[in-house]
Amino acid sequence: MRTIIALIWLVLFVIAAIPAMIYMVIVHKKDPWKAEKTARAWISCFFRVLVKIAGTDITVKGLENVPADQAVVYIGNHRSYFDIILTYTLCKNTTCYIAKADLRNIPLFGLWGDMMMCLFFDQSDMKASVKMILDGIARLKQGISIFIFPEGKRNKEPGLLPLNEFKDGSFKLASKTGCPVIPVALKKIDDIWEAHSPWLKKTSVTLCYGPPVYFNDLEDEQKKHPGEHFRQVITSMLEQM
Repeated sequence: MRTIIALIWLVLFVIAAIPAMIYMVIVHKKDPWKAEKTARAWISCFFRVLVKIAGTDITVKGLENVPADQAVVYIGNHRSYFDIILTYTLCKNTTCYIAKADLRNIPLFGLWGDMMMCLFFDQSDMKASVKMILDGIARLKQGISIFIFPEGKRNKEPGLLPLNEFKDGSFKLASKTGCPVIPVALKKIDDIWEAHSPWLKKTSVTLCYGPPVYFNDLEDEQKKHPGEHFRQVITSMLEQM
């Protein structure tokens, strides 16, 4: 029943989103910030209702570790599409996500992604990757936070651990700007859907936000291989949860 209701909610949202998107495209030409704010409100509403339909009980720990007055770089382990859905509804300030470039070709997703200031990356295109980093730096300087899943793709292995390799390139935005890195450990998120796809299941999940880490405070070896350092940080957080 939850899955059927979620599908109905998705269809209704898509139908309503078409005229809304036309409106936002028009507004974006005159006031990009207003259009982006409207898009974020729409997506946040959709995500919140979807979480309620799924019957997800969320326990949040350490949210006080996230500074409310400056942009941050969130990094988290990645096991579910709901990782984005849940974390988006909890972000204290304006936050954009980094997504694969091929997702931009999905009908409506690309337009919504642009309106929400998503950063799309293509590992096969070095020029595009450099531009994405520069755009990310600019957004952080504007006070817009960025959420990254350094594993690059969902970890589909059974069991919460071990985590996949964290890509060192994921931390260039933090090293170039000095913005604090907020480690985010997500537990049992895949129990909402992926563990028993295609059905949604009522479950309890936990999100834990670690203390901010400043790149300049890391040791030289940790700066050379930040991916492995933060992989160990989040692994430790998951083990303690």
